[in-house]
Amino acid sequence: MNPHIPIIKTPTFEIFDKRNNIFQIQFAHSSPALIRSLIKTRLINNGYTNDTYTIVKFKAHSVKPLHQLQSQSQSQSHTNKIRIRDAAKIIHSLASQLCYLLQTEHHTILGYSPENIILINDTTPVFLGSEFVAPLAPGTNSAMICCPYSHTDFFFSPEIANITEIPSHIHYKTAYFSFACLIMYLLLGNDDFYNDYMNKIRHPNNLIQVLDNHPIKNTKMYWLLSRCLVEDPNNRTILLI
Repeated sequence: MNPHIPIIKTPTFEIFDKRNNIFQIQFAHSSPALIRSLIKTRLINNGYTNDTYTIVKFKAHSVKPLHQLQSQSQSQSHTNKIRIRDAAKIIHSLASQLCYLLQTEHHTILGYSPENIILINDTTPVFLGSEFVAPLAPGTNSAMICCPYSHTDFFFSPEIANITEIPSHIHYKTAYFSFACLIMYLLLGNDDFYNDYMNKIRHPNNLIQVLDNHPIKNTKMYWLLSRCLVEDPNNRTILLI
């Protein structure tokens, strides 16, 4: 493995295998809040950063893109069972990272996409989309969106999908809706549900109907996702399971 060639490369970050179980994340955008959410929560092991908050080094046995988890589950039998198990693990870690960002750093995540998430040691997912982390306006529940995004950049909440001007203020719980869409992507093995949602009537009930036809119906995971997918962001909640 060449330590100068990234093992994972996206527009937002690159990851290098520096050998001896040391990995390095090189971010395209400085994001102190995001990097602290990795280090302070101990989602990464023995992590440390540089002065400009653009590089993080940490110890791990393996680092993989989230898509690799999807490929593995699709190649195994009892796919629904495997996907539900993997989704449960991912919910806990990503929700912990989001809660830290909101409560300690007063930042939110505008949206999740599979490309911005990696798996550490096959068990711990972390969000690395630094350009999609935004500070909350002082004394408010909202963050500002200052540039246009495409619905392919991340899973859109209804309020982001309906933006008509830039800049716009968005409730911090936009992250909850996008988070639920990411978990649905893991459960279903594709994003067809999201494309249908964006191309047709963009009402959260359409997504709930998809969950109603999935084996998680009426489980704790079902109700967690349902609470994240309500239309009014003020009424969304996210509870760890």
